Amino acid sequence: MLQSLGNLALDADTMCFFIDESGDSLLQGKQSAFCLGGCAVHSTQLPFIENQWKLLMVRLFGKSDHIFHATGSETGSLSDLQKQKIYDFCKRNYFGRFGVGYHKNSEIEDYPSEPYKICADLLVHDGIIKILQNYLIIKTLPTGVKHPSRDIYLSAQRLPFRRIVIIFEDCERDRELIKRSYGDIKNYNLNGIEIEPEFCFMPKNFSHPCLQIADLIANSCYREVLRHYRSKKSDQAYDFKEIFHSGEDRVKYFVAIDKLSINNGIDSHQNQTN
Repeated sequence: MLQSLGNLALDADTMCFFIDESGDSLLQGKQSAFCLGGCAVHSTQLPFIENQWKLLMVRLFGKSDHIFHATGSETGSLSDLQKQKIYDFCKRNYFGRFGVGYHKNSEIEDYPSEPYKICADLLVHDGIIKILQNYLIIKTLPTGVKHPSRDIYLSAQRLPFRRIVIIFEDCERDRELIKRSYGDIKNYNLNGIEIEPEFCFMPKNFSHPCLQIADLIANSCYREVLRHYRSKKSDQAYDFKEIFHSGEDRVKYFVAIDKLSINNGIDSHQNQTN
């Protein structure tokens, strides 16, 4: 069930996945690729990441409430030094980062042909699980984590979080597409404990820092998918390497789909995160 999320009210044991998109999911006109990307942040770390992003916006644009859009026009106007400050933010801060990209030349067999659905399936059934299993949580409270459905507490080693919240920026154009793509997602099983993911729309006017980070990652992944299909032997783009080849590999996931089949699994180009 997807719900509207105004003020992000989270308890201290929640994993948050912020998802954005880049490209045209219908591959209309000259559009040749589509990508879903974003970041994962534990609720206890959200305030710190938000504050660090606002400080970055002050350094780049002179105000903490600047709404960053990682499109070619905005990023293209930044100097190399300003861009490096963005990459340094990604290097210094701990958060999961992920992207799944589809190209019109991807070979798809026995699978729904809708690019958004293809990327969403791969992300939630493979990428998010990997990050959930490897995200490092340092718990300071002795009580542990409360079970999602029972009135008992478990050690943080067995259950690092009791909620999984997947957050999209609300967009009337894509709302039904998102519901159709994520509506049948089953529970995640972590150490034998079932956790039902919550899917939420955040109003566009909130412009949450983590949705801006998701926008940055999604656009970088989109450009990497385009580069991959132009020349699979060429080196990865500088911005992609700076974002994805820094920090902890275990909580990073990227796939540019080459081949996909229900029967034969996935043949994909990936960075060194799997």
